[in-house]
Amino acid sequence: MELYRRYHAPLFKVAYSIVKNEDDALDVLQESFIAAFKKINQFQGEGSFEGWIRKIVTRKGIKVFHHNKIWLREDTFDNTIEVSTEIEDEEIPIERQKIQKDILDRAMKEINDRYRLILQLFYVEGYDHKEISEITGWSYIQCRTTLSRAKQQLKNKLKNE
Repeated sequence: MELYRRYHAPLFKVAYSIVKNEDDALDVLQESFIAAFKKINQFQGEGSFEGWIRKIVTRKGIKVFHHNKIWLREDTFDNTIEVSTEIEDEEIPIERQKIQKDILDRAMKEINDRYRLILQLFYVEGYDHKEISEITGWSYIQCRTTLSRAKQQLKNKLKNE
């Protein structure tokens, strides 16, 4: 119970940020804690317990997201693959821009669900492309391309604000 009390609030925020529904987020949280307690012997003390269970919550949240949403196939965006050759460290992250939170939240709600998810995983949760591809089942290039398009769509929405 102590672990639940300590981590349920921040982990609920993670789940909610992915599934965008309070009931689903509570289900994800419950399933994640059950899975964590069943597999507690797999936690080897490398890193924090919160980080370990956060990955469980993220993966369960994405499964619910997959279940609840009809995923747009990549070819519905266009038939070209844009591979960014920029080094991510040299890019100017969206979070550095001075944007009021309410404007950013509104813009995030208006973009494609798939784009919102990858922005959340990359910028908020801090996963890299390799981890996102493992979680979502997308290829590495597809993750990079989707993130690039998501940033562009978000920038376009913010310009219109």
